Amino acid sequence: MQQKSKLSQISLIKKPVFTKKAMRLLDFNQYTFDINTKLDKTTLKKLIESLYNVDVCSINMVNLPTKRKRQNTGTVSTKPRYKRAIVKLKQDQKLPIF
Repeated sequence: MQQKSKLSQISLIKKPVFTKKAMRLLDFNQYTFDINTKLDKTTLKKLIESLYNVDVCSINMVNLPTKRKRQNTGTVSTKPRYKRAIVKLKQDQKLPIF
């Protein structure tokens, strides 16, 4: 049962972000993730602290808009919305995935 709940928690964090800005923020001990739109700051803080055994100082979140994608047939589809979170850790702590 514990294994199943841990997998469902991991699925709430979609992926880490590796853009130029995200790489610059690593110098300030800030990590960027794309997350589920239903997550809020308190649950994300508990989730990251329990998964990675680190202490979170602050979290900033941005709701990113949907994007349109054109097909060759002339139809227009949309990509789903997602939320981006910038997580700041306490000094001298790092996440093992970066």
